[in-house]
Amino acid sequence: MSFCEEIVVHTVQVLINSNYHVIEYPEKLDLCFELIARHISGKTPSLVIKIVENIDNIRSYYLNELKIVSHLIHALPLLIGVKNRRNNLIDGIIYLRDNLISVNLPTFTQVIQNPILPMAIAKKGGFFYNIDGDKIVRLRSDKQITQKKLAEQMDLSSKAIGSYEKGRMRASHEHAEKLKNILGESVVLPLDFFDILQDTISSFKLKENLQRRITKKTQEFMKEINEIVSDTGLKVYWTRTSPYDLFIYDEPEEENTPIDYKLVGGTKIDPNEDKAILEFKSRFFPNISVLQADGVIIVNDELLDIDQIKEYRIPYIFPKELRELENPEQFHKKIKKRVYR
Repeated sequence: MSFCEEIVVHTVQVLINSNYHVIEYPEKLDLCFELIARHISGKTPSLVIKIVENIDNIRSYYLNELKIVSHLIHALPLLIGVKNRRNNLIDGIIYLRDNLISVNLPTFTQVIQNPILPMAIAKKGGFFYNIDGDKIVRLRSDKQITQKKLAEQMDLSSKAIGSYEKGRMRASHEHAEKLKNILGESVVLPLDFFDILQDTISSFKLKENLQRRITKKTQEFMKEINEIVSDTGLKVYWTRTSPYDLFIYDEPEEENTPIDYKLVGGTKIDPNEDKAILEFKSRFFPNISVLQADGVIIVNDELLDIDQIKEYRIPYIFPKELRELENPEQFHKKIKKRVYR
C-alpha cells in the first residue's frame, strides 16, 4: 500500500466515523480527486477530496477540475497532503494552493471528528490569524489604552488597529503575539474551516477552455451529445480527469444561483474499452445517489454489443433515445425511468 493510499484509508475512516457517506475512487486511475463525502444530515457541506503527498506537485489542470466537479455537485474542494516544497504541513494550519485549501491528515481529523478548528492560515509572509475585535476593544478599555496608544505600542497605524477591531483584517503571528503581550490575553479566534472552504469556490466560474481535450476518436460523439442536450434546453460539461465523463444540468438564470444538475454520466464509445473501466463504472454508478443525482452511461448508437454493460448492471441509454426528448422535464423523466428500471 502506497503512502497516499494509507492516507486515503485513514481519511475514509474519519469520514465514516463522523456520519459521512463516502464514494472512494482508486488512486491508480489518476483522477482529480479520490473521495466524495456527503454528511447524512445534509446540513454539513459535501466534500470533494484530493489526496497528495506534496501539495505543490499536483498539476494545475487537476486543481481546475477539482473546482469544476465541486462546483457542479454543490460541494467544497479540499486537498489533504503531507508537505509542500519547503516543509511538512503543520497541524492546525491551513495552506493555500491555487486558492484551494490544503491541510494535513491530523488537522482534517480534528476538524471532522472533534471538532477542533485550525488556528492560522499560511500565506506569503508567514502565518495569519483571525482576531477577536470585540475582545481587543474590551481589553483595551479595561486597561485604559486608547486606540492611538495601542497603535504606537504595536508600531502600526490607528487605521490598522481599527481594522483588527472591526474584524476586517487578519494579524500576522508577530502582531498576534504583540497584542497578547500588551493586552494580557490572546485575542486570536479559530478559523471557520467550512466558511474558508466555501470562499474558495463561491466565485468560481465554468470556463470553456478548461474542458476536456477532444480527440478525433470522441469528437463526433461528443458533438452529437452536445447537440442533443442543447436541443432539450440543458447544458453539458465534459470533464478530463474526473470519473464522470460529463455533467448535464440546467443553467441558472440568475448569477450565483446553484446549478440544478440532472445527470452525472459516463460514455461508452469504444467496443474495446478496458474491462477494468467498466468494473469501475459498475461500482460508482450505484452510489451516485450520494451526489443526489442520476447516473447513466451514454452508449454509442453504433455499439451493438452491450453485453458487458448489462453484465455489470450499469444503467445505460442510447443517443437515439435522447433525440426524442424536447425539454428538460422529458429528459429528466426518461433518465429516471432508465436508472431505476
